[in-house]
Amino acid sequence: MKDKDEQEPIKEEEYAKYKEIFDNYKNESNEISANEVNNILNECGRKTTLKQTEELIKKVNQDNERSTIDFNNFVKLMKTENVESLESEQNQNDKKTLTNCQIYLFMLLLLITGSINTSANKLQQNTVSLEVKYAGHQKFITFCMFNGELLCLLFYWIKEGRFANENEEGKSEALITESDNNEIKKPKKPKIWYFLFPAIFDILGSTISSISLSFLPSSIYQMFRGAVIIFTCSSSIIFLKNKYYRHHFFGIFVVVVGLIIVGLNAVLYGKSKASENPGFGIFLCVLSQAFSSMLMVTEEKLLKGYETPPLKAVGLEGMWGVICYIFLLVIFYFISCQNWPDFLREGVCIQEPEDIFRFENAIFAFKQIWESGILKIYLSLYVLSIAFFNFSGLTISKNVSSTARTIVDTLRTIVIWLFFLTMPFLPEETKETFSWLQLVGFLVLILGSLIYNEILVIPFCGCEKNTKEAIKKRQKQKEGLEKALGDDNPEENKNEDNQKEEDEKKEEEKKEEEEKEDDKKEEEKKEDDKKEEEKKEDEGN
Repeated sequence: MKDKDEQEPIKEEEYAKYKEIFDNYKNESNEISANEVNNILNECGRKTTLKQTEELIKKVNQDNERSTIDFNNFVKLMKTENVESLESEQNQNDKKTLTNCQIYLFMLLLLITGSINTSANKLQQNTVSLEVKYAGHQKFITFCMFNGELLCLLFYWIKEGRFANENEEGKSEALITESDNNEIKKPKKPKIWYFLFPAIFDILGSTISSISLSFLPSSIYQMFRGAVIIFTCSSSIIFLKNKYYRHHFFGIFVVVVGLIIVGLNAVLYGKSKASENPGFGIFLCVLSQAFSSMLMVTEEKLLKGYETPPLKAVGLEGMWGVICYIFLLVIFYFISCQNWPDFLREGVCIQEPEDIFRFENAIFAFKQIWESGILKIYLSLYVLSIAFFNFSGLTISKNVSSTARTIVDTLRTIVIWLFFLTMPFLPEETKETFSWLQLVGFLVLILGSLIYNEILVIPFCGCEKNTKEAIKKRQKQKEGLEKALGDDNPEENKNEDNQKEEDEKKEEEKKEEEEKEDDKKEEEKKEDDKKEEEKKEDEGN
């Protein structure tokens, strides 16, 4: 019986096979993600979940934060026979996997907290405290949002502390031992200041977005946030060199049509108690989504290029956002709005009791919160909803898919719209009126989002040709065809094998002839040397 730590040698054929698979999936860092490894294992007939694969990768790497794998460890992972042994371990430990019930609860949490984000923001801005409307404190509200993101670091530390002992056991009881000749390649971990860059885009996008909410009804504001698809697509093509297909562009086109319809409704019928100057609000909302798309691109670059848990990444962005905003709030205090246009001054700046208009006054914001119980409730709901929204969103993306988040985000818009349409206790300034044109625009927006995310496949104009499922199906058909051709043409294969044998024989004969010539030359050289020595001896005598 072989020793557990003994490393079995790998055959050349196996090595070539694993190398080919690895090269098809590797990233710029010459590593494969947990998701890709899970797909490979399932295609090979090893039924594992993504969570199980991640655990296996951590044990192979002997690193509890690293979710990617290099080639040496990939080979060891493929050779192990203990992949399925994790299944019973995972089922027994409900801390590692989510049941269907838990997934639905997280989706519900995502829907509720996402709806509270927008609703609490709008309600704060329409609350009066110390005889002054809170609407001009959009910058302070954004500062509070970053505090909510900072709470994600707390979730991350709690999670890490909870599994600390378990992870240590995982290190000591690795399923595959590391050979002395193969050093573990340490993953690239980003420096903390790297997250300053996405935080800057988040500051710009969230601040402008919060200001735009002052000029728009909540439902129209939420619908126009769908414009982020347009900017994310263009930014990904330019900066990340991502490839997009016909169905993506068709989906974006449908989204643009939906936005035009919603925008037309806002301009024609949007000047109500819920909003003023909707055209300016739409401009700010669309501009904010341009910055939000850059936030998504930088986040994707960081998460793919470096080994960072998403929850920690959001927390670090929140940390930088809080630090930057502390300085910005001081600067904003000294920006006077006295000579600004009336609609801009009243919508963007805060009016102090002495009729002084400033771009922001954080001290006065704290005073208003202290004096108003309802503001305390709205602010608490807002900050906590931001934290739980990010936490539940990342959980859904990791355990289900980003498509599930898209569906929940669509439901979120519906919930916000119904809330401001039907709730009788809302202030008059926040109530909205129903519009058939807005409903049509919203349905078109949903259609575009579904097409873009491949939830709905359109079977015309070539939109069905390059979806993920279609590409995967073509690859399987190609593999099946190659296999079928190999089985259906035994004579051709035999001829190829005979040709190979003949070529090999010729090569061997050629090598033998070359060796004979070399031997002959060596013998001639020896004879020449011998004659030369005899000649020298004769001359000496």
